[in-house]
Amino acid sequence: MRQNTHITGGLIVAEAVMMDIAPVLGRQRAHDVVYEACRTAIETGTSLEAQLLDHADLVSRLGAERIGQLCDPARYLGSATTMTRMVIKAPDRGPSDSRR
Repeated sequence: MRQNTHITGGLIVAEAVMMDIAPVLGRQRAHDVVYEACRTAIETGTSLEAQLLDHADLVSRLGAERIGQLCDPARYLGSATTMTRMVIKAPDRGPSDSRR
């Protein structure tokens, strides 16, 4: 997973990062900051994290460590954990089960 996300410079987590920083910067400002960071990362061949770390206001409010955590693709699993738990807890209905 990490290898694949590094191919795109971590841009896959952009939406999650934006949602996490919206309470800090405000919704529209968070969108603008993340959008610009993504655009610059693509143009320069860098990463979303590197571009966010260049944003002085964001670093002063969150700190470099928190920005690194937000950009970690391992924390961006969406509903995978919930769906996995549902599958594990679901009763096995045998071969005629329509879920297969």
